[in-house]
Amino acid sequence: MALLVSACSFPEDEKISGPWDVSDEEQRVRFNTPLQVADEGLQTLYLVVDGKRYEETTQSVDEFVNAPPDVAFSLRRKDDHKVLHPHVVVGDKNGNTLKLIPTVVMNPTEDPSSIAVGFSEKIGPRADRPPLQEIMNEIHWIEIRSNHPVTVEALVWKVSRHPDLHHCMGACPTRWLPGFD
Repeated sequence: MALLVSACSFPEDEKISGPWDVSDEEQRVRFNTPLQVADEGLQTLYLVVDGKRYEETTQSVDEFVNAPPDVAFSLRRKDDHKVLHPHVVVGDKNGNTLKLIPTVVMNPTEDPSSIAVGFSEKIGPRADRPPLQEIMNEIHWIEIRSNHPVTVEALVWKVSRHPDLHHCMGACPTRWLPGFD
């Protein structure tokens, strides 16, 4: 049984309700209150969609390893099997920008019928630039587009990994199995 880990929330975590109709034309979404960047750790921006219409792509290990970094994690429409490849750029009021990379597909909300693709800064072997914290401390807008039209129902900005989370092994999953405390 999966449990919600409420002890893994941070003041920077935020959910912004939509909807936004995303197409192949870039659109900018401005925030009334900027999203705060945590001092440490990794944050993920989730694009939440209707889980009744979309599913996680199933890729073989070879397909996953060989996928370009900006399409390794994606969603597939159930009715026509088209795979979505959203692109997200975040920016601040000073003109600093950062392209985020798809890093996970999961359900980051309390609604079990939703699914989301999560975007983070480059990590691991692709970490060829400063972390988000060195580029900006607030996110004032995102630019978003997708190869196929999609309605994004909400955006979730969440601290997903932080060095202070010893009780959940340095990672802050939304759902986890009991016994890892």
